[in-house]
Amino acid sequence: MIQRKQSIWLLIATVICTLAFILPYGINKVDSPTPLETMLTAKSNLFLMLLTILTAASCFFSIFLYKNRKQQMKFTFIPILLSICMIGFEIYNTYLTQDGNKMVIGLYGSNLIVGIFIPVITIILIAMAYNGIQSDEKLIRDTDRLR
Repeated sequence: MIQRKQSIWLLIATVICTLAFILPYGINKVDSPTPLETMLTAKSNLFLMLLTILTAASCFFSIFLYKNRKQQMKFTFIPILLSICMIGFEIYNTYLTQDGNKMVIGLYGSNLIVGIFIPVITIILIAMAYNGIQSDEKLIRDTDRLR
């Protein structure tokens, strides 16, 4: 049954995760004769781009594991771990490097910078999907016990 509520949560998590390519999570300030500021997105770093692609792909792939709920529950931990790695790398890339990167949340000039929340929202949606899968598994076990 692909039209379960956890499939919807996983699909929304996939879409939200792909928004990391558009929504910036920080800025790169280069002090040169002419100050230059660029927005940091998932496209600005190869490692973060790979993490984002893997997270979105694993969310999308876990939708189609609906026939084996135990395997689907195990597989939903992968995007959670990848999202935690995304958060860690974004924080590392903005605070701990000497590249002139700066994390900004909210409005900066005329840009809305909310990309740091994308992995957090993805984790929440995947956790909601995991709870739905777990409740389906419990329901199936209960009905098997009644037979």
